[in-house]
Amino acid sequence: MALTRINNQALTGITAAGLPSGSVLQVKQTMSTARATTTSGTLTDFLTVSITPSSTSSKILVDVKMYVGTNWWNNRTLFAIARDSTVITGNSGNLWPWQYGADSGNAPSEFCFNSATVLDSPATTSSITYKAQLRSQDGSTTVAMNGNHGSSSNYGQSTITVMEIAG
Repeated sequence: MALTRINNQALTGITAAGLPSGSVLQVKQTMSTARATTTSGTLTDFLTVSITPSSTSSKILVDVKMYVGTNWWNNRTLFAIARDSTVITGNSGNLWPWQYGADSGNAPSEFCFNSATVLDSPATTSSITYKAQLRSQDGSTTVAMNGNHGSSSNYGQSTITVMEIAG
């Protein structure tokens, strides 16, 4: 049986407001295969994506999948998801450590696949930019996306995806 009506509206007349709570209204994604690095002890934007919610009651599901490498033996990578300039991951904006199980001999060539997901309630219909951010714990050791600490080669594909969910 063909679907011809949702909430008693013809398919041509459906708007985001006519969809039930929990419906996915829009999806945006940024993907990168390029190797990017920082040695900074402050958060650095590695992936960004913008979305304009259609309603102030919408929620935004933010999903980050990232290949990250550092010299684990000396350093940890600290990760955050930010909405514009506000960190929204962790308790009160705490950073999440992404750490690896390397031994000292392999540490410069190691990288790992990491993922994080956050459900945000921005309460706006203005454009928002979500950011996947990294920083070096010690502020001097290289942290790399799509690569490892000791090589300039590219490995992997990292993404940030946002989905507007009807409230």
